[in-house]
Amino acid sequence: MLFLQMRRGAEESTRGARLAMQILTPTEVTKLKELIQEATQDTTKVIREGFESGASQDGHHDEGYQLSKRQGAVADRRVAELHAILNGAKIVIPVEQRTEVRLGNQVHVRIGSERRSVTICGYAGVYSTPGFVSVASPLGRALLGRKVGECAEADLPQGRVEVEVLEILPPSAAETNG
Repeated sequence: MLFLQMRRGAEESTRGARLAMQILTPTEVTKLKELIQEATQDTTKVIREGFESGASQDGHHDEGYQLSKRQGAVADRRVAELHAILNGAKIVIPVEQRTEVRLGNQVHVRIGSERRSVTICGYAGVYSTPGFVSVASPLGRALLGRKVGECAEADLPQGRVEVEVLEILPPSAAETNG
């Protein structure tokens, strides 16, 4: 039992450290602030609905009220996590270049036999569309610093795969295409 508690504590510390060292671009900071605002509004809505539901009962036995309390707690944790990411972030302005894969570049790659286009970002969680890869992800780490024609290996969910850089677009092109 003590081992499990120690392990959970270590995992939480690791997660906290990971959140504290987040790299964000100015665009990602703006998007993250929007996500915080939306999550805060969601929390307020859940609390209001729970209060209204509880007002019709004694406040403790109403299932709707209890459910909204749980949903409110989840929403509060999400807001706190987003604030932690923002507060611990290092803001990095992408360099306008296309010679090697860096933060902000859109990269056309071949993963095995499949061709994909990914944009290297600091925190993929702020994007609502697929195709954004965090610099901290296995694929992002494998691509960083690579040039056109270079290959790297990445440990992806389907296993270890070879990734080849086919084309690198500058950050300005990535923003208009992403």
